[in-house]
Amino acid sequence: MEIIIEKLKPNRLRDFKKLVSEIFNERHRLWIFSALGFTKTYVARNVEHDDFVGFIQFFLSNIDEVKIGAIYYIGVKRKYQGIGVGRSLVRKAEEHFLENNAYIAAASTTSNNIKARLFFKKLGFKEYRWYELYDMFGMQFSNKLIRILRAYEDDVFLIKFFKSLKHTLI
Repeated sequence: MEIIIEKLKPNRLRDFKKLVSEIFNERHRLWIFSALGFTKTYVARNVEHDDFVGFIQFFLSNIDEVKIGAIYYIGVKRKYQGIGVGRSLVRKAEEHFLENNAYIAAASTTSNNIKARLFFKKLGFKEYRWYELYDMFGMQFSNKLIRILRAYEDDVFLIKFFKSLKHTLI
């Protein structure tokens, strides 16, 4: 089975909506579809069947002088989980972040989303609670990061450092 990662094309939006509907509930679908205007969206496509099996939405943002790579949503059909599809999607986002000199990649979730937390940890992300972000980055930077991620209901933050922030935050 050949799975390729490619940018979502406008003529495949109907297929994308079908994929998202299979993975997420209505509340999350609303956020995912509304994010098409500000995120880069890539899909994992099963070449043999020409159907989408996963996707990732991500974007770059800045907090003061620090470039942040934000992973907004990622989803993979259950049947295709555990075979590297999600890893390939995150790699695509990280390539973009690194090409654009991001200091960190960041994602967020809820503490009860154990599957997502374990997934990101396997990919080298470190897990933080909001109060740990405050201790590490300070309140102002942390609050901006939470806003960028739109993580108002999330309590777990997953961060992968590409560069040190010590000199930048002082």
